[in-house]
Amino acid sequence: MDKRYCTIIGLLFFTASMSFFLSMDVQSQQHTSYAKQLPLFFNGWAGREIEVDKRTLEILETNDVLIRNYTKGADTPVQLCIVYASNNRKVSHPPEVCYKGSGWSLEDKGSLLLATEAGHKPTFQVMKLIIEKGGQKNLVLYWYKCNDTYTGNYYMQQIHIVKNGIINRQSTSGMIRLSTPINDNEDVSMAKIENFFMDLLPLITEYIP
Repeated sequence: MDKRYCTIIGLLFFTASMSFFLSMDVQSQQHTSYAKQLPLFFNGWAGREIEVDKRTLEILETNDVLIRNYTKGADTPVQLCIVYASNNRKVSHPPEVCYKGSGWSLEDKGSLLLATEAGHKPTFQVMKLIIEKGGQKNLVLYWYKCNDTYTGNYYMQQIHIVKNGIINRQSTSGMIRLSTPINDNEDVSMAKIENFFMDLLPLITEYIP
């Protein structure tokens, strides 16, 4: 293929991408609060709503924000946080940015594959963090949703947003974060958060576009 032709095609794609990015920043739509439609109780998990203050909503540039603590029995809770919006790519920034701004130190970060069902091969990519503040350590898993696509990679999510926007002239984006305290054993905390993940994922797919 002619090099000049490839250059022109590349410039056209870049221009379309930038046009869509800019339009998303000023045309973010108000919509139904999809996140809050998630059940408060499911598969033995009981949720407790945590209020999100107005300033946080202003920073995130969306009203569709959910924070709940879910417990099963007498165990320590798993906190679920969902930030979701249509046509606003800014809502889905990496959580470690907020953690660092709140005084947490980042002890470990890496990519991880999880099984979506018990006994299945791990194929679902998430990011894993270990954070610490005042002697308390937390285990954090998070991933992104763009329309029907899931990824743990922030940059891949941004690419999906642009692609969907160019093709469909509309794109949704969301960040789903799970966290739980690490008391004595990280493996125990990991097993708990993985079980919650497997119970939660079908609901995310069902309730959040």
